[in-house]
Amino acid sequence: KEDVPSAWDPAALARFIEKYGTHVIVGVKMGGRDVIYVKQPQTSNHQTTDVQRLLKRIADERFADANGRFSFESEETSRKDK
Repeated sequence: KEDVPSAWDPAALARFIEKYGTHVIVGVKMGGRDVIYVKQPQTSNHQTTDVQRLLKRIADERFADANGRFSFESEETSRKDK
């Protein structure tokens, strides 16, 4: 913010554009959603809760780093920051 010319000064504006360009990124939010579909035959002996636990474990493993910590920020966490 300190580099933005505070008054109309063509030379200062030219230096600013030369240094930063004509577009300045002030924030980025990236995200996605991982969806797993499971088709369970009616003859299956697995309970719905068992399948849900398995899917949660798979998702937790997929999004955990080497230390077992989650490597993404949830939507709920990012909303609290605002």
